[in-house]
Amino acid sequence: MKKTILCLLLMFFISRAENRPYLMMFTSNFLQLASFHIGTDTSLQTSDSKTSLVLGGSIGWNYILDWNRAPATSNIFGLRLKYLYSFDLLQTQSMGGIFYWHTPIFDENFFPFAFALGGGILFDTKDKFQTIGGYAETGITLWKIIPINVDILYRINIYRFRNTSNDISHHLNVVFTFF
Repeated sequence: MKKTILCLLLMFFISRAENRPYLMMFTSNFLQLASFHIGTDTSLQTSDSKTSLVLGGSIGWNYILDWNRAPATSNIFGLRLKYLYSFDLLQTQSMGGIFYWHTPIFDENFFPFAFALGGGILFDTKDKFQTIGGYAETGITLWKIIPINVDILYRINIYRFRNTSNDISHHLNVVFTFF
């Protein structure tokens, strides 16, 4: 029943070709209101570049349109709240937000990439000890208009109260999003 309703809605939006922003809203927002993430986190601290699995989820809007202007000429952005769990030595949990700016480089309603900027809070757990820190990330996201897309992000983790020489760590995150 759910698939039938989904197909009927999709056919309705496709049949209204003059209203492509509605189709974009449906495929990029309604299908991705809540998303599942899987990917990798690669530490750039040492030469061996340890890589770990990342799982998580997010909620939010990928495209927030200015309906008074044509989507190809307006600044389109998106906002999401996300949670990621990294299966590395420290078992890192991160909670935060991410802002997407979609570049209107084409005359159509299709944006192959977007710039991403985010930040949030970190909880690291190792041997019953927990450390709290923060993170900031920036990068690009590819194919956000379809329900399976990828974020390629540089992330800096900052631990102010850890009192060690490794208060800052650098990471490369490649995270796939599934609706």
